[in-house]
Amino acid sequence: MGAVVDGGVTLLVVIPGILLLANLTNWGPVLMYGVLKLTDFVKIVTVHLWLRKEKWVKNLTVRVA
Repeated sequence: MGAVVDGGVTLLVVIPGILLLANLTNWGPVLMYGVLKLTDFVKIVTVHLWLRKEKWVKNLTVRVA
């Protein structure tokens, strides 16, 4: 689950974001890195919502027919 969220946010937000920041601003690499680390909040919200659905929980006490 962590790899899916981390990889998804990296592919969908971080890579396009770094390309946009590099082409549209004159910021240095440290500032761009700092701004894009804010995507961790997107990851936290995504994982929180995913965990709250509890689809990852399996009841091991129930017999499967």
